[in-house]
Amino acid sequence: MTSILTRLKMAYFSLTNPKKYRLSEHNRALKILNDYGWQRSKAEYAAIDKDGQPIPWITYPAIEYLNQINLQDKRILEWGSGNSSQYFATRCNEIYSIEHNKEWFDSLQKNLLQNQKLFLSTLENYATFPSSLGLKFDIIIIDGMLRKECVDASFDLIEQGGMILLDNSERYPDMCETIRNKSYFQIDFHGFGPINEYTSVTSIFISSDSIGKFQPLTVQPRRPIGGDVIKD
Repeated sequence: MTSILTRLKMAYFSLTNPKKYRLSEHNRALKILNDYGWQRSKAEYAAIDKDGQPIPWITYPAIEYLNQINLQDKRILEWGSGNSSQYFATRCNEIYSIEHNKEWFDSLQKNLLQNQKLFLSTLENYATFPSSLGLKFDIIIIDGMLRKECVDASFDLIEQGGMILLDNSERYPDMCETIRNKSYFQIDFHGFGPINEYTSVTSIFISSDSIGKFQPLTVQPRRPIGGDVIKD
């Protein structure tokens, strides 16, 4: 915890050296964005981290949460494929992705990992297609087309205690209410994400049955990207 004396010194410094103080804060903010890989993602127009590795096109706080939980035995369904598919495939047991755009589908086929299952569907069958797989899923990601229809379909596809992720949820309050009315808790992750110059919200929904289902990989919470180094 920062002492009162330290806070007074910081306040005095900011008043007596306003330009230097603002420059320092500005540089720190740019460094944090660089640590997230935001500048690289914007330059390459791709959902990637600072090392060029694929990440979901969702908010960074939601990504940091997902980074720290163990998904190795989890089966995932996502509506809306892309770099998120690669990201989850390296962390989970299986991922099933539904895509409606043939050109995009063909481009993704070139880099599929062994545990990735990618399906091309028409828009008419987009939301209902996963039911033909005869599977239940531990995590369902709704980040594509026809989101209302996908939300409605997800309740018959989710495993007991499973997780639903809805991106850009600030645009869909009615859908959030629909999920909450199915006895899910809504956890909102506000903030920046890859590429975008604006903030948004990624919401994760869990139920009371989710307790114990999603365990940390190591320690939880992890030190955040851009966070201060803790000294004992």
